Amino acid sequence: MSSLNLINTYSSDSDEADENNKSLPLPDSILKWQGVVHHTTIIDDPSQHGGRIRTFKHERGNWATLIYTNFFWKISDVPSVFMQTWIETIGNQLSITGNTCFEQFHISFTRTLILKYHWIESFVDSLKKLCDKMSQFTLKILDFKLYCNEEKSRTFLGLECYNRDGILDQFVLALNNLLTEYNLPAFYEEASYHISLLWFLGDEKENLKRLIPPLTTKLNEFLTEYPEESYIHVDRIECKIGNKIYNFPLRSDHLK
Repeated sequence: MSSLNLINTYSSDSDEADENNKSLPLPDSILKWQGVVHHTTIIDDPSQHGGRIRTFKHERGNWATLIYTNFFWKISDVPSVFMQTWIETIGNQLSITGNTCFEQFHISFTRTLILKYHWIESFVDSLKKLCDKMSQFTLKILDFKLYCNEEKSRTFLGLECYNRDGILDQFVLALNNLLTEYNLPAFYEEASYHISLLWFLGDEKENLKRLIPPLTTKLNEFLTEYPEESYIHVDRIECKIGNKIYNFPLRSDHLK
């Protein structure tokens, strides 16, 4: 019970108390105080965001957090015209309707985490120190692969990527150690780094898995024609906490 409620409900036990045992009146100075809302209930409305369902309850002081790198083709902050056109063509050829992730192309290095507000400053500082020690690296696109989130509420059609020199594995291992310090879950034990291109509501892996072989054939044909699209150079790591994004450059090659 708050101090205001205690004041409001307190009644005198002395013999001089009012025979009706009424509550003591609040002083004018307290009556003028303006309270603040301690907790506002946020109701998830899937219709406002393509049918997607929040995977964890929104609570005051909890911040959705993700560590990743954006997926850039060449020097542009958006996919190349060739890749955009190709992805749209692939999406139009599918027998099931999906949603393109053009505004969210990225490669995740953590699960979606729940970070406490009072952790943010130290967490960001620790992540910066970790990135200061890491070198830039290159990812190679391998093939198409299907992914489903733990809640089975969405299925993703993505491009699996691979880092040959092991720098990414070292980074994720160090990142997992950092997450342990905050009692946060590590990345998936059998991590599959990928760029999600299309997403579908529900668990559609059975309906989509038959499409993987022909899609991979189309991917190989595309990369043969545009070999430069096979590689992704990662020169920075990003961390999104709530609606704020932190950017951490990695060491350039000449600093190795």
